Amino acid sequence: MSEISAAYFLIAHGSRDPRSRQGLEACATLVRNNLAAHGTLKQPVPYVGTGVLEFGEQPLAVQIAAFAAAVARDGIRQVFLIPLFLVAGNHVNRDLPEAIHQARSDMPESISLQLCPFLGSHPSMAQLLQERMNELRCDRWILLAHGTKRPGGNPAIDALATQLGAASAYWATAPTLEARLRSFSGGTPLRVGILPYFLFTGSIIDSIGDRVAQLRAEYSELDLHLARPLNPSPLLATLLLDRCTRTSSVPQ
Repeated sequence: MSEISAAYFLIAHGSRDPRSRQGLEACATLVRNNLAAHGTLKQPVPYVGTGVLEFGEQPLAVQIAAFAAAVARDGIRQVFLIPLFLVAGNHVNRDLPEAIHQARSDMPESISLQLCPFLGSHPSMAQLLQERMNELRCDRWILLAHGTKRPGGNPAIDALATQLGAASAYWATAPTLEARLRSFSGGTPLRVGILPYFLFTGSIIDSIGDRVAQLRAEYSELDLHLARPLNPSPLLATLLLDRCTRTSSVPQ
């Protein structure tokens, strides 16, 4: 990182489940610790904030503007906006840019917003997922993502699954988890790992766990194991800060 006064604002989807917010705050703490240990910023204490696109007390635009105004009072002139999204769906391509544009109209002109590429586009995402896979020894792996109908979203997940030597499946679109398991059944008994491509533990992970329990009864010849989602980690914090090396200024 360059020797400038800067602040960092992590943006997640948001959820009614408090575990999601706890995960986001844990990410912020790890990013703050990373900056304190390795950064070359002028200010002694790294400025790291968090916001959510949905289920926040205020709209995301208000959250961004409030954070920018707060850090500006301490002389900060640059804010990196880091999207914690895994797929280039409508949130990344439409909702987030709209919120940032709206925030810009309510901010001091002296502050520069720098929009970083979303987390899922990082070339080292496979390394992050491999850490989870290394926790279990399985014959086959399924990378289970939420899925999107937006063109270009799911093919990126398919490519990531291929890189990991796994099959892709989707919670909201085809091919489903059950369809993938069906393709594995009828032959040699297999130990199958299901890797949820989700950022934090929360209600959707609970639902996936319930579904996996049902599928265990339906596919008794398959030994199914649900891995942990990504969750906050030092490597995740490193990837988030690395996204700041490729940014684009948000026009006023």
